[in-house]
Formats: sequence, structure tokens, C-alpha cells
Amino acid sequence: MKKVSYRSYFFLFLFLVATFHLPKKQVESLRETSLIFTSFLWKNFASTRAFFTSSYDRSKRLEKENHHLKKQIKRLSKRFIIKDQIDEIQNLEGKSIRQPLTAHVIYRDPNTWSSTLWIDVGKKTNQKLGYKAICKNSPVLLDGSLIGVVEWVGKKKSRVRLITDARLVISVRVARGEIEKKRLFQWLDPLILELRDSKFTSLPVDEKKECLEKLQKLKQKLQGKEEKTSYLAKGELRGTSAPLWRCHLPILKGIGFNYDFADEFGGPYELRSGKPYDSLLEGKEQVLLKKGDLLVTTGMDGVFPPHIPVARIVKVMPLQEGAVSYDIKAKLLTLKINDLKKVIVLPALASNDAS
Repeated sequence: MKKVSYRSYFFLFLFLVATFHLPKKQVESLRETSLIFTSFLWKNFASTRAFFTSSYDRSKRLEKENHHLKKQIKRLSKRFIIKDQIDEIQNLEGKSIRQPLTAHVIYRDPNTWSSTLWIDVGKKTNQKLGYKAICKNSPVLLDGSLIGVVEWVGKKKSRVRLITDARLVISVRVARGEIEKKRLFQWLDPLILELRDSKFTSLPVDEKKECLEKLQKLKQKLQGKEEKTSYLAKGELRGTSAPLWRCHLPILKGIGFNYDFADEFGGPYELRSGKPYDSLLEGKEQVLLKKGDLLVTTGMDGVFPPHIPVARIVKVMPLQEGAVSYDIKAKLLTLKINDLKKVIVLPALASNDAS
């Protein structure tokens, strides 16, 4: 009878134990090396899936060119949105922020779908540009709103921690007024152009014309008198870390929303009535947060610049007896969080200060 050898199992056991004791730097290096092969398969799988699921007729050259032009227009409109936000941050903070960096998503693990992803820029990108375009704590944006932060930078690749991850906590506050109007106005031109030039046959010509007229009137109305932006209740947002098969709507949980301490925008305000504490009898009532409010970063966490749009409130939980703050549920502004291909990376606050 042949004797069974357990030597291979013994060496496999030693190898597995050794991997748990590797230094963090070596582990990250091994991850980056393995991504060279994994990202290749992941990208090819995505392109194959798109080939079979897409209904686009590649034989129609004119339609292909038209589609390409529309994508370019949308890409340019997004760049203008990012530029406007950077200009606003620079004006409010008095700091110079370098130009943002465009990066491609190269891998995303289904098990950590709502937590991390990998992009194709790293330290060599910084060397090529001559400044730190990407480093640890660099904010990551999509469509002008925050979606994550860079947590590790390799030579050619970097890992992004998404705001839908439960471990990433973001300091945000309610913003009403001009900032909401500006965001709506920035998306009107691409929408008008798309509706005007599209061949959407389900919409009659008369209705299409009526929609265009209403959108033009809305655009003119938004271009009217400038309103003041009110910054109200502050709190924290975090995600749920759901895997791909459980990831549906990008909902974030918010806790600790109140305005108990004064800042450069005013306050403090009483939680239920929204009246200033120094004039509770004569002060005007206001709602500190409500459904539909825009949430933007505060800059208090030292990681994200202030005034970057993050989410919109979808539900305000009832205030419990004796509670000192509200809990909320919020929805990400971008609906493309489960289909990310390109993202915008801003230089980290530390690198901006250093420059």
C-alpha cells in the first residue's frame, strides 16, 4: 500500500501562516503586482459583457459619430462643473488648488464592491506631472460630487476607499440656496442639448418642443437674482459596505445632525425650532434639515475640502425624546456608483498646503 505524504500540505500550511506575518508594505506591493493580471481580465470581461448586452448598431457610422460627439460634450460639461467647484473652494478658503487628475477604474472586487476600487494612476503619475496630483487622502469625485478618497498609492496604481464604505466617516452639513441653483443650472445645458438632438421617437414633436421651452424658461429663471447659500445642520455620513449582489440604491446613514455650536456661517440654533439660542423668544423659526436638502462637506475632518456636494437627504428620522441630534438617510448624488469607469482625483489638502 502506497504511503501518503503530508509534506506538501505542511509546506502549504507554513506558506499560509507566513503570509499573515508579512509587513504591510510588502503586502501592498504584492497586491499591486497581482492587479496587473487581474485588471486585464476584469477589463476584458467588462468589454465582453458590454459587447453582448449593448443594442448599439455598429454598422451605422453617422449614429456612432453623433454618439461620440455627445459623450465629448458631456465630458466637457463635467470638467466645467469640477472647475467651478475648485474656483468656489479657492475663493472661500483662500488656497490655491492644482488641476484635478482624470483616472480610469481598473478593478473592483465584487466582495468589497461598496468599499474599495483601484485606479490606474500612482507615484509615477506624480513624477510625470512634476507635482503631487495624487497622494493619500486625495478626494475622488464623479459628476462633480464626492464618491471616495485615495487610501493607498502605488507606483502605477492606487486604491480608493468609497464613501459607501461603513468605515469611512464624512463630516457634512446642509446647504440651501445658491449652491443648489448652481448645481441644477450646470446640468441644464447638456440636458437641453441631448433632448434637442436626440431621436427619441416615443416623445411626440409637440411635447418635445414644449419640454425644451420649459427647460429654457427654467434656465432663464435660474440666471436671475443671485441667492445667498445657507449652511445649516452638521453631522456625519457613512455607508453600508454592501457587496455587489446586495448593492442596490447608494444609501448613506447620517448621525448627529444639529447646530449646537457657532461657526463662520452663524449659530448656534435650537434643534426643534431652528431659532438662535440668544433670541429664542423673538427669533425666526427655520427647519435645520429636511427631505431634499443638499449635503456638502464641511472641511472639519481635515481630509475633504469644504463645499463639495455629497448626497441628498431622503428621510429625516423622528427626533426621539431627549435626543440632542437627528438621524437621517441620504442618497448619493451620482447614480453611477455601481458602474464607475472614470473618476476625478483632487490633490490632497496636505499637498495643497505644502504648495
